[in-house]
Amino acid sequence: MTKEEYLKSLKERLLDYPSDIQRDIIDSFIEHFRKGNQEGQSDEEIIQKLGSIDVVVDGIEELLAEGKTFGNHSKKASTQGNKSLEENLEELGTAVFGVIKDVAKLTKKTFKQIDLSRNDEMNVMEGSYPNIENCNSLEILASSIGAEISIINGEELIWRFQSKQLPITSGKALFKSEMNGDTVRILIGSQNGNIFVSGKLELIVPPSIKNLHISNNSGDISIAALDLEDLSIQSVNGDVDLRMLVAKKGRVQLTNGDIQVNGLFGDFLMENRNGDMDIKNHHDGILQCNLTNGDAKVETNAVTPRIIVNNVNGDIHCYSEVDNYSAEIKTSSGDFEPKVNKTIYKVERGRWITGEGDGVIQLVTVSGDIYLG
Repeated sequence: MTKEEYLKSLKERLLDYPSDIQRDIIDSFIEHFRKGNQEGQSDEEIIQKLGSIDVVVDGIEELLAEGKTFGNHSKKASTQGNKSLEENLEELGTAVFGVIKDVAKLTKKTFKQIDLSRNDEMNVMEGSYPNIENCNSLEILASSIGAEISIINGEELIWRFQSKQLPITSGKALFKSEMNGDTVRILIGSQNGNIFVSGKLELIVPPSIKNLHISNNSGDISIAALDLEDLSIQSVNGDVDLRMLVAKKGRVQLTNGDIQVNGLFGDFLMENRNGDMDIKNHHDGILQCNLTNGDAKVETNAVTPRIIVNNVNGDIHCYSEVDNYSAEIKTSSGDFEPKVNKTIYKVERGRWITGEGDGVIQLVTVSGDIYLG
């Protein structure tokens, strides 16, 4: 989708609003694209960060219903308020991301209120692949739906999918599983691309599965006690919870939500735009954490720590059970609080180094404090 197509689609969804409100909202998005282009972002990257039109429009609806203003207008009263557009966007958080984050919380709260235990109101589908010794990859694609995904280890691949239509919408969940060569694919969607259908996927995965790839539109993801070669997770709205996970390489990309980890082995890249990271019991491998808006906490007991944390808006807490590392700390706007029995050298304003061990710890934040212990 191009910028022009995105704005046209947005405008079509706002036709029920007064023309002055439509104009102010569209102008705000045009300005957002302009600023993003000036910062070197492509239109495609900006659209990906903004999210789907459905999510954005629902967020605008929610905010206007609360009396929030765009320019000098609101849905409750077009004369309410006199804030500028930039003041309104800043009040929401980080430009349009504040809108999406609010909607993500609202959607998540709605899903968690659903009682999936009432069989008379939900659809349940179950199945298994008992003989998949030659199958080593599992792909899960959940689009246009809120789907909670839970995965644990077992002897064979067994799945159970529950879905339920919310009373505020129409349509039902669509589910498909297939085996193609060495890969099992699970596809989850909904009629008419309606995100207000709730689903819950529970999976038992055998040891033969070594590659796991998940793409989820909305919903929490939890994975426990798997031994993998490769793991990749992409999620827009929802938390990610990893427990006792082994992978030679892994990547988690999250737009709105928190990342929680307890027990991690292997090389991992964790990326989170709007949310916190809490990583405990990092045992070995290279761990890199990139955050935009949120706090990071990393606790490692690796013999030779290799930790990299880059943050834009938020604090960094890093704790190591061993002192076999050298560390570099940078913060543009914040304080550094060391809690280690090491000599700390201040190289320049906002930059410190300490330690002479084999491991490497790099902690960088633009706006936030850094704690090293």
